[in-house]
Amino acid sequence: MRIGLRKNIKVVLITFIVVLITVTSLLLSKEIKKPRFKEENATLYSYTNKSMVNYEVFMLPNMLYDSEKIEEGKMYVSKYINQITSAFSYEFSGEEKTKLIGDYQIIGQMQGFVLDGEEEQIVWTKDVITLPSKSFDIEDNNILLKEDISINFQHYDNFIKLFVEESKISTNTRLTITMNVNLFSDTDKGNISETLSSSLVIPLNESYFAIEKKGIGEDTKTLEGMKTVEVPLNKRIVATYSVILLCLIISLLYLVRSTDTVEQDVLLKELNKIFKSHGSRLVALSNHIESSNDNLYEVNSMEDLVKIADEIEKPILYKYCTDIKSISRFYVLDTLSTYIFEVHKLVEEDGEIKEDVEAK
Repeated sequence: MRIGLRKNIKVVLITFIVVLITVTSLLLSKEIKKPRFKEENATLYSYTNKSMVNYEVFMLPNMLYDSEKIEEGKMYVSKYINQITSAFSYEFSGEEKTKLIGDYQIIGQMQGFVLDGEEEQIVWTKDVITLPSKSFDIEDNNILLKEDISINFQHYDNFIKLFVEESKISTNTRLTITMNVNLFSDTDKGNISETLSSSLVIPLNESYFAIEKKGIGEDTKTLEGMKTVEVPLNKRIVATYSVILLCLIISLLYLVRSTDTVEQDVLLKELNKIFKSHGSRLVALSNHIESSNDNLYEVNSMEDLVKIADEIEKPILYKYCTDIKSISRFYVLDTLSTYIFEVHKLVEEDGEIKEDVEAK
């Protein structure tokens, strides 16, 4: 169904919708094309330290154990132990290659200590095992350091017994074997500096004992910093703009194709009135009407033209058109004069009907 609108209103509406379409299109394009980045705190580099200590206890021939060695995590009888072999390892693993610089060393200490409540007081210390420091300098994302140490348990246990007999000092005693690792790396994400120690603690001068591991395990660390990250497209905003744009386009098409201006509707209505009221006076001509009279008069209304036609007893002429709205003039021809009525006068510029036509 077609809807009638005043011409000026229709123009305003079309202009307004076109402006909205333009603005919405620009906003949609800007939302899709704009750089979507932001600075946020992020993990720039991650790496893992892994320190391990393993050992085996080898036994002297004895009446208790059939096997020559006993696995980790057991209780051990001091008199039956021959030697203890230990395997120390440290592994660095990073997510990217980098220059790894550092050194590592194995040291062994015997200590005498006493317990004062929960605090431990060292009475004496003796260095007994020292492997020369070894350095490394590699370009990689992984490094594995390994060292094996064989411990003559009876040697150290007998030393403590002689020391106690000679010094008359009776304390708790232990042998601690430690692997110290120093590692440094200057990455493009920041500096890495690690100092790690893993130990094997063996009690001495005891009838039986358990061996303790310290500083072992795996630890993941990160270098944090500000990082530029891409922000995902805001699909909700894009969808909203798209729906608005689609509705505006549909509205524009409907306004252009499904509406008529009020001028056209009013003109058709008034022409129909003329034909209904004065149809018996009207004569349609197939050719153009040309007047040779110099006396051409334009009347102000159709009623005035009807009065003249009645007065001089002449018909009202018009050029026949298939579309009634294409009729532009009505004529009355007299011998010396021609009277015309311009159809456009039926409608004012603002689309309102002239008063005299409405009165009719």
